[in-house]
Amino acid sequence: MYNLGQEIPINQGADYIEFYGTPPDEAYSKYTKHNVYWLTTSGGSGTPLRMGTIDGTPGAAGISATHVFTTRAETDNFYLFEALGAENLDRWVFGTFVYGSGVAGAGPVNYPITLPGVGGTQLGQVTVNLCGLTTLAHDVEISFNGASLGTYQWRGMEFHEVSFSDVPLVDGVNTLTLRCLSGLTPQSRMRWVWTGWRWPIRESMRRAGMH
Repeated sequence: MYNLGQEIPINQGADYIEFYGTPPDEAYSKYTKHNVYWLTTSGGSGTPLRMGTIDGTPGAAGISATHVFTTRAETDNFYLFEALGAENLDRWVFGTFVYGSGVAGAGPVNYPITLPGVGGTQLGQVTVNLCGLTTLAHDVEISFNGASLGTYQWRGMEFHEVSFSDVPLVDGVNTLTLRCLSGLTPQSRMRWVWTGWRWPIRESMRRAGMH
């Protein structure tokens, strides 16, 4: 198994192989979000590389009722090539606009997010990454499940990330709402880049196969 000319160790089963794949590095990520691995049957030298193994036997401690689970919602609908930033900046964003007042289609935009198995305190951390699509000032209110998390401002065609702790979550469908408040600049518009969640999940969900 090879990637960029370097051999990659694999784990070989009876009728399958496993290996660790990674996203493209900085030199290539601007042009593609896919990495390429080559499986060959000849041409190498020496013994093919194999993964090492470790003993994963559980200890004697009791099983917790919950554990922390992290997920991320991201849909790469549009490539924002104009966005300022480093060469390796992820410029893919959602396809839905959030418009300022005075523009057709303005108003709150809801994004349903399913979080299964929320347990424990039912409080989690939410991180939202937005990007302005004009050179104007942006003013956006962020709400989660109907409760406002505050308003946030930035300027220009740049990314803006905010995080919230102890956000009440529900087991099942949650709703992220974005509302552009830039009334004096009706051309202001932005797009949702991605959102991440970190929350206590019931141990029964993990045992059922959600990792």
